[in-house]
Amino acid sequence: MKKTFVLVMGLLALLVIGCGPSAEQKKMVDDLTAEVKTMADNAQSSLGQLDGLAGEITAAVSSGDSLAKKYPKQSAEITDVINKLNSAKERLMSVKNNVSSWLAAFKVPDLATMEFDKVMTQLKQDKEQLTTAKSEIEGALGAANAALDGYKNLAASLMTKVAAKKK
Repeated sequence: MKKTFVLVMGLLALLVIGCGPSAEQKKMVDDLTAEVKTMADNAQSSLGQLDGLAGEITAAVSSGDSLAKKYPKQSAEITDVINKLNSAKERLMSVKNNVSSWLAAFKVPDLATMEFDKVMTQLKQDKEQLTTAKSEIEGALGAANAALDGYKNLAASLMTKVAAKKK
């Protein structure tokens, strides 16, 4: 009798485990997976923006060196703006490298090979990391745009002064 009970309980346990995730669990995983994949795609597409802005900064720094030679009295101000541009570019490249590395290692967990709880935990962690990446990307883009605007304003101001002196 005792052996029969143990055998029946063992079969029931196998039956429950063998059923796999429920339809509701599959839908939860599918929904969260779709959200995480969209976030990963958005992060991937943002990497091009980081590169584009880094290129603009490189051009501005090069132009800034010319401004410093042309306007030696404002060289300290120009140097300050160039330093901000270089810092912004470093931040852009750092964020790009971090996000690129994360995306390269990113793998969507598979419900067929992992337990439901582990899949959900992994997807939630991925979502948090992508949310952080999005914030870092936006912060780096904002800082770079602000540095470029500062450079453009300074250059325009210097050009305006030169034009006023010529009159």
